[in-house]
Amino acid sequence: MICSYCREYWVPKPLEDVHWCWGAQHDDKDFGVRQTIIETVNHPPHYTFGKYEVIDVLEDWFPEEPHLWQVGKYIARAARKGDELEDLKKARWYLERKIKQLESK
Repeated sequence: MICSYCREYWVPKPLEDVHWCWGAQHDDKDFGVRQTIIETVNHPPHYTFGKYEVIDVLEDWFPEEPHLWQVGKYIARAARKGDELEDLKKARWYLERKIKQLESK
């Protein structure tokens, strides 16, 4: 079977017809892959990978700094969601904008 979420090939075994990927459990009930609901809004896996959830760190470190908040967010998820290079470029964009703000003062 091919997991419709992560596209990984897996073979269900008797009494072990479960596949885990990106924090979601998949099974082969009814001869098809059925996914459990993946939390993509409140606690997505690309922000809950470490000891602390990224949102908690950002709120603690940058409560009044929206640009630095974005830098931290994009660096944290860079290798975990989508295109790593794109996320790093987004982080750089926000960092450069913050630097320009400080230089103009």
